[in-house]
Amino acid sequence: MSSPIRAMLTLSFGTAVAKLCVLLSMPVLTRIYTPAHFSYYSLFTSIVVVAAPLMTLRYSLAIPLARRDEVAFNLSVFCLFLVAVSSIILSVILSFLWPTLIQGVVAADGSLLWQVVVAGCVASAVYEVLAMWASRKQAYSSSARSQVLSAVVGESGKVSSGLAGAQGIGLVAGHILGQIVSSLMLIRVFGPEFWRLSGTISQSKMSFTASYYRDFLIWRMPSQLLQGLAFRGPVFYFATVFGSNATGYLGLAMMALSLPITLIANNAGNALYAEAARMGRRARSEIREIAKDTVKKLSILSFVPGVALMLSGPALFSFIFGKEWEVAGEFASIMSVSLIFQFVASPITKLLNIFGDQKLIFYLDAQRTIIVISVFLVSYYKDLDPRQVLYIFSGAIALHYLVALFVVFRALRVPVHNRSKS
Repeated sequence: MSSPIRAMLTLSFGTAVAKLCVLLSMPVLTRIYTPAHFSYYSLFTSIVVVAAPLMTLRYSLAIPLARRDEVAFNLSVFCLFLVAVSSIILSVILSFLWPTLIQGVVAADGSLLWQVVVAGCVASAVYEVLAMWASRKQAYSSSARSQVLSAVVGESGKVSSGLAGAQGIGLVAGHILGQIVSSLMLIRVFGPEFWRLSGTISQSKMSFTASYYRDFLIWRMPSQLLQGLAFRGPVFYFATVFGSNATGYLGLAMMALSLPITLIANNAGNALYAEAARMGRRARSEIREIAKDTVKKLSILSFVPGVALMLSGPALFSFIFGKEWEVAGEFASIMSVSLIFQFVASPITKLLNIFGDQKLIFYLDAQRTIIVISVFLVSYYKDLDPRQVLYIFSGAIALHYLVALFVVFRALRVPVHNRSKS
């Protein structure tokens, strides 16, 4: 077995075990926490998903790329400096926007503080920097263990806090605790190496790395922002328009729907990406055939569960998560259409990275964000109810993934030298 495939399987196994911990804990959490508490947690995680990756301006993605450890370590220190500065900026922004953002959600749990959100963003950003260093050192088993540790500690903390009556803050505390513990584990693993490299830190090296990898700032950061806003846009809209219960139902529905994407589709995408990268950029026809086969298999795999969720979502959620969560099942049933298209298309879009089509990736992210914003603007001015909003949203996202599939297969037909000139 080749080294890249072995690394992919190790990371995939860690992700699968971590997500299995989340899956097993969800029926317990839904019987401890209320929809209002989940609205608290959904808003928290949505802000973290959008803001935390931006705190390093996406320079963290370049840590594995540097040729020398001294350069990579200076880049890592520079990322941590950016996290510190960004936390101050985020604190100022949230201190002004917080009352508007959480109206209708905070009523369920008055302890929802912007300071907690900033702490969650910092914990997530620091973990990302450490995970990128682990990737650079090819310490895939350490990365996998950190994912599992984060899930076990985080979910255990959520359950324990809920049983202790912590309400919505218990879900958030468990999440942050999991991130902190996994970061400490990676620090313990790489601590001696960090200490050895600490003498190489200099402002000139950090300035050099910031300039050399500026494409990550120019293209990856805006793309990441668009991805986050598009993915978490429904939560922000529901939190500001429909209040805590509807946001909690939506939050659980999105958590449940994201599991098959993470467990199956992402791993399929990683396998396809590894195989395509091995074949090389010029093997377009062969990669195209493999991509076609992957689309067919994922379509077949997603059809039965997708239709079952579409027809029986409320009953399934009521049985698994408790009667109180039947509305979440209705939301999941409506969004099942977009889930099928996302399940099939998301692994294929990773192929664009092989051909260096950063602009094309950015344009697809921009398209999705524009679609999402348009859906919510129309919904707001038409005063649509939650179900009507989700019907329109699900259809629009399904259309986006259809377009993404068309774009990828078109890119696989265009010769490399022609694309580089365009």
